[in-house]
Amino acid sequence: MARKVETLEIGNNRYEVTQWGAREALAIELKLTRMLGPAFASQLKPGGELPDLDSFDLPALVGAFVEHAREADVLALADAVAGSSSVRIRTMTPDGTSIVLEPISLRDHWDEHFAGRPRDALSLIAFAIRLNFADFFDGKKISRASPDLPQPAPPR
Repeated sequence: MARKVETLEIGNNRYEVTQWGAREALAIELKLTRMLGPAFASQLKPGGELPDLDSFDLPALVGAFVEHAREADVLALADAVAGSSSVRIRTMTPDGTSIVLEPISLRDHWDEHFAGRPRDALSLIAFAIRLNFADFFDGKKISRASPDLPQPAPPR
């Protein structure tokens, strides 16, 4: 199965993001769980389920994230996205014709490209997370009762 490549446009830039391999996705998932797990756990309803997106307590969610996120994990996530992304910049010629430049890998240009635009960088990171963890966002979350997981043997 080929890795998916999806496109996101932000302003005059068209980003192409390629899915990570399984090993890299697992490593990133661990970092995301460490950063976001406590934040989402702070939002659980009494039955252990997450509320609808509209019902999240955003200040508490952000506070829990900031408390548990490590700079090294955030930078590793940015590096993973940079390593799997390129950008095509749309510009104008002197005669007013719109052209799209050849793709530039963000691996070596992340800091220069997103200087002064951290929200655009975060938008691209969020897009890459959605691409790489589509099963999570499609509601195919794993729970202890999941029939796809091996279940522990009953006590003897």
